[in-house]
Amino acid sequence: MAKLNLGGKKEQESKKEQETINIVSCEINRAVNNDYGVFFDMTINGVKINGCNLALNKDGEPFIGLPSKKGKDNKYYPVCYIRFSGDDTKKIIELIEQKLG
Repeated sequence: MAKLNLGGKKEQESKKEQETINIVSCEINRAVNNDYGVFFDMTINGVKINGCNLALNKDGEPFIGLPSKKGKDNKYYPVCYIRFSGDDTKKIIELIEQKLG
């Protein structure tokens, strides 16, 4: 059995260096619009992501909020991260609107 090397330095890329995902398929599995906003589950490239939300950034532009988890320090930390292009964000919003009817 091979021995796993789990050590090493963690290097994080800056947001400018991160690439956007190439979306091959996207499906909105569930969408709910209530007083608190729009919440939805989606499947992207075969990976299901539950607990997403649609929100506005500081500039008032819509963005896809991915699930997060509250840490022991009462701060929220992302469970997963995907960088969407502006066009992909628009397409996902259109799919959410279609799902909501």
